[in-house]
Amino acid sequence: MSFGKILGVNLKVHYLFLLWMIVAATLGEFYSALIIVFSVIFHELGHVLAAVNLGVEVREVELMPFGGVARVNRLLGSDPATETAIALAGPANSLVLLVVGMVYFAHPWGRELMESNILLLLVNLLPILPLDGGRILKGFLVRREGLGRGLRVLFMQTQRAAVGLFCVSIGVVFFGVFSINALVLSAFILYAVAREKKMMPYVVMNYVGSKSGEVRSRSVMPAKALVVQPHTTIREVLDALTPGHYHIFTLVDVSDLTTIPEDVVWKAMLRQGLDITFADVQKN
Repeated sequence: MSFGKILGVNLKVHYLFLLWMIVAATLGEFYSALIIVFSVIFHELGHVLAAVNLGVEVREVELMPFGGVARVNRLLGSDPATETAIALAGPANSLVLLVVGMVYFAHPWGRELMESNILLLLVNLLPILPLDGGRILKGFLVRREGLGRGLRVLFMQTQRAAVGLFCVSIGVVFFGVFSINALVLSAFILYAVAREKKMMPYVVMNYVGSKSGEVRSRSVMPAKALVVQPHTTIREVLDALTPGHYHIFTLVDVSDLTTIPEDVVWKAMLRQGLDITFADVQKN
């Protein structure tokens, strides 16, 4: 559902966000809900401004419980430094509102502003996708573990955290404690990580498609050497890819060693798919 525009960027509202606001209003917390809406929009404004400053065009922002999703015109999964910088900008804006709330704590709206942004900060800095903390951890894992392995580790951790939170939020009901926030958050995380997993093949293809332009645009680029066997497939090496590096594959055969630059590997992949072996890449 469209909600208007901020700095020329379309603002949409997810149905889970609407449900959260309706429940809050029903429980007599409409004033608090308005403060939360303002805080979430200001939080997302931080992401938008950071993206624009880094040369990333933002298409739309969708408000969701405890935050939102900024959709840009290029995938950031293969660019961890940029994704991390944009992810940090939202909590930075929430921290500003938190300080404002502390300064005006004597006023009811100041207290609500402080409490809302404490919640936003604590939730958004959790190291699980699609929260900001998860995107920051994603940049770290992709750089340390490689593109494919890093994303898989993060997806597994996120699913476990969401299922655990859902079970806890249901379990505490038997002790007379009901938290709509915990239930909505766990449902939101499960939905969002499923969508992130669907995007994983596109992240890999974006990495491949943008690499040649990245090489041309940088005067110096770090390289990473990978040793492969003739029977190794391109699918198997995806786990070892590190964004921001140029990969040089050394094919170890019985008789000799052959060096294959990554441009040749990606061209072979686009022609014959991910299951082509490096022996076939060398022949082509």
